[in-house]
Amino acid sequence: KRDNNENQGKAHSNSLTPPSVNLPKGGGAIRGIDEKISVNPSTGTFSFSIPIYTTPGRSGFTPELSVNYNSGAGNSIFGLGWDISIPCITRKTEKHLPRYNDTLETDTFILSGSEDLVPCLEEDNGNWERVTYSSGQYIVLQYRPRIEGLFSRIEKWSENRTGIVFWKSITRDNVTSFYGKTSNTRIADPSDESRIFSWLLEETHDAKGNIIIYEYKKENSDGINPLVISEKLRLSSGVSFANRYIKRIKYCNQKSFVADGFLMEAVFDYGDEEYSIQEVQTGEKKEKRVFFSGDGKDDTWECRPDAFSSYRAGFEIRTYRLCRRVLMLHRFSELGVNPCLVRSTEFNYNLNTTATYPESVSQMGYIYNPTECNYTFKNIPGINFKYSKAVTGEAVHSVDEESMQNLPVGLDNSRYKFIDLYSEGISGIFVESGNGFYYKENLGNGRFGPLVPLDEKPSVSNLNQGQQLMELDGSDQKYLVQFKNPGAGYHALGKDGHWEPFAPFTSNPNIDWNDPNLKFIDLNGDGHADLLLFGDDIFIWYPSLGKEGFGQSEWVFKSHDEDKSPVAVFSDQSQSIHLADFSGDGLMDIVRIRNGEVCYWPNLGYGRFGAKVTMGNAPVFDRPGQFSQSRLVLADIDGFGTTDIIYLGINEAKYWINQSGNSFSKEKVIRSLPPYDNLSSVSVIDLMGNGTSCLIWSSPLPGEINRMRYIELTGGIKPHLLEYIYNNMGKETAIEYAPSTEFYLDDKMNGCPWVTKLPFPVQVVKKVTMCDLISKTKLTSCYKYRHGFYDGSEREFRGFGYVEQSDTGSVAKLL
Repeated sequence: KRDNNENQGKAHSNSLTPPSVNLPKGGGAIRGIDEKISVNPSTGTFSFSIPIYTTPGRSGFTPELSVNYNSGAGNSIFGLGWDISIPCITRKTEKHLPRYNDTLETDTFILSGSEDLVPCLEEDNGNWERVTYSSGQYIVLQYRPRIEGLFSRIEKWSENRTGIVFWKSITRDNVTSFYGKTSNTRIADPSDESRIFSWLLEETHDAKGNIIIYEYKKENSDGINPLVISEKLRLSSGVSFANRYIKRIKYCNQKSFVADGFLMEAVFDYGDEEYSIQEVQTGEKKEKRVFFSGDGKDDTWECRPDAFSSYRAGFEIRTYRLCRRVLMLHRFSELGVNPCLVRSTEFNYNLNTTATYPESVSQMGYIYNPTECNYTFKNIPGINFKYSKAVTGEAVHSVDEESMQNLPVGLDNSRYKFIDLYSEGISGIFVESGNGFYYKENLGNGRFGPLVPLDEKPSVSNLNQGQQLMELDGSDQKYLVQFKNPGAGYHALGKDGHWEPFAPFTSNPNIDWNDPNLKFIDLNGDGHADLLLFGDDIFIWYPSLGKEGFGQSEWVFKSHDEDKSPVAVFSDQSQSIHLADFSGDGLMDIVRIRNGEVCYWPNLGYGRFGAKVTMGNAPVFDRPGQFSQSRLVLADIDGFGTTDIIYLGINEAKYWINQSGNSFSKEKVIRSLPPYDNLSSVSVIDLMGNGTSCLIWSSPLPGEINRMRYIELTGGIKPHLLEYIYNNMGKETAIEYAPSTEFYLDDKMNGCPWVTKLPFPVQVVKKVTMCDLISKTKLTSCYKYRHGFYDGSEREFRGFGYVEQSDTGSVAKLL
């Protein structure tokens, strides 16, 4: 995190250095892209960095750009797992969704996604006061990173009249940066421009007058197919056009502190630049040449097939574009009126409707031919990538008889449930039988331990009479909760399986807890389950107070137009209404499923829901007379983050992958499913603890052979992870991943239990193998992890307390 902070607003250091001389190489050497590979042992993530070429500026004041891969990162303009190193300041959404009440300072700001910014305080007569001052028409507040490492002065400038904010920072090297000073460098709610979510880096200058300007392009409807059903309402309303894309970086100004006459410029091409490669006749042969106008007039840009949205800002921020290349231009009068192209970094993608990622990255150099108005080009060896891919699982596995002992009936999801009781990242079997609770720990690989009784069952406790076993405060501790008045409260389950004494709620609403329109859903993004009551004209919601109960109700009025607001209610038997994350942003949406139609209303937070999104390629699950809502199962099959749909037939199961909240994939059929009837039960959970789902079939019939069977729906493979790199110069790198639960269960079986636990599996690097095919050497690094820790109060994965790394080198004849 400190390293990331060092780069905020960063250009190259201004310190005076003696000129360097590049000596000639001794032969057989060609410089490729200077890629950097690393494994972060603290978090187990794999990182890969590709520099984007920029011509050095005056005094070394140059924008340092790189496109970086991280195995734990999300989607961006460079594809899944990749992003660019341009800083910004954003409202934090991990602990709660933004309220945009800057007067009361309800929100936390973060710099470049790395560290919280906290207000600076100074002591005044024994009291700590905010560090603030006035400058013209602005009120200025000072901030610092929560964990210092930047040593910069960071200020928030708020205009007195409008309240519009921009940010300013001054580094210890006396480099000044401005964020979001103009409207085109701010990402804000299209319906209310004062609700600013992100401030993008706009300008950087040093003490010598060198300036770097960052320009952005606003999202619009260009290139979006109006016939795509999921885009219908977005195009008509325009509310999806809040995003901004880095377009140009200008630097090397000719006059100190004058932001004009820049000699160098990096241009990001989203398919909107007049750039093409064509064959031309040169003498007796044909050669490929590059044609590039460089006139600054943008063409219609292309729309990516996996456009995706996030609603965590309280409005939709949708990403339609992919950066195809970054062009380096020179603007010298000797080169002509238009800028001259000298270098480019090219990104070639595997375009996919589920997730797009680059297959190769290369760099090209250019020489301008003024008589022909085109460019001769050469490219240096590029870098190729391969990613893990899921397969359709068909193999049926049986849970062994020893694991099924003391389970006289199948898992009926009432008395027998899959629950991760001790927050280990893998679900065991929770049993309510007679006057006691029991638990079978999951040992991994489809095996379960003996049925162990928990401590004495709390009095008047029964999961079939309204009580629920759930989390209350984000600590991953389980609670047996009674919501109905009187007697609303909970029993906490200790780490040793002991039930703590009953504790009542201090605040609990007086409502009908059996109302079918009452649902638990996180509405403010704090990780706690709030209460949402669906009415005809309003949504009424009660914020969770954790172990204190629920707060005062808040009302949100809704439209009767289903295109603008959900009008369906859960008590309507003519359709199936669910709460599921269909957009992949981590918030539960309201989903309506009919035979041949699937739509959802995205969660905007605090009881608000966005306009309806109708999914393309909606499945026809069954013949109209045969379709049954009870056969629908919703689950995130491949761990991508979006919710997929499974439909259970009598002798087969069909499923459809959710493609970034836009449409569904083609139907995938599993014909090896055991017969499904009214007595059997089917669940979809992460049985193996690897981040992907298994379809589990069980039967309550005592004489049934292999009473519990399961199918790994993705073949046990976690897709979309970078697993192979080849630089086309003799160096190849293979990366193997494993879930953190694999190491946790191994240590547990070997008598070395972790001091801390992870309540979810984390994909970590298990082995990295680097081969030099020229010198025929190989280096293998293996990793083992212990004591993973998730901070429930901060809602952050803190990493592992112990990491073991072993390196092995070998010299062998490699094929």
